[in-house]
Amino acid sequence: MIRLLGLCCLGLLLPLAAGCAIVGYVSAITPGPGTKARYPGLQGQKVAILTWADRGVTYDYPMLQSDASLSLYNKLRQAADPKAKRPELQGTTFIDPRQSYKFQKNHPELENRSLVEIAPKAAASLGCTRLIWIEIQPFSLYDPRTPVLLKGMATATIRVAEVKGDQVKVVYEEAGLSVEFPKSAPEGVPPSDTMTPTYVYRGLVNELTTQVAVRFFTTPDE
Repeated sequence: MIRLLGLCCLGLLLPLAAGCAIVGYVSAITPGPGTKARYPGLQGQKVAILTWADRGVTYDYPMLQSDASLSLYNKLRQAADPKAKRPELQGTTFIDPRQSYKFQKNHPELENRSLVEIAPKAAASLGCTRLIWIEIQPFSLYDPRTPVLLKGMATATIRVAEVKGDQVKVVYEEAGLSVEFPKSAPEGVPPSDTMTPTYVYRGLVNELTTQVAVRFFTTPDE
């Protein structure tokens, strides 16, 4: 299973795979009823993204933190394109998620610290003025009641820290964001040549980061 997920992680890091994820992201957010940004404070800011998952999750999915950060980064960068005309992201720049992940791996002492403690160190190292912090727990590809069936499930907590020098303020927090993949089969599906753990992993990461991304800008009316 881990070998399959290793291949999946490599795929998520490739531009082509990222492009496919973005196509799904666009179709997921437009058209549809307009929704205002829940946190509109990224305009003109330099933003870093960090994703955390506990050791039990990262043991089974070792690249989940990196893959989720990269997926969210790609979506927000696309939304910040001037052609998209999203005022909440006008002039916003984003730190390369590889740099953010490197910072995270180089500072294991921050593993169980609060965002208020992490944000100043991240800002000093990465130069960010906003830090998007995603906690993923749980994350699973199988129905715990019927472990032979594939049923992607994940829950996330989202926090945003504003950083000004040594001053940090957590300005947005949302817990209990839950997603499933595939959504069309909530009871789970048996594995097949097309419905593989790799496919469900990619879809679940994409669905989760899509729902996180749309918290930061207004989606248009149909």
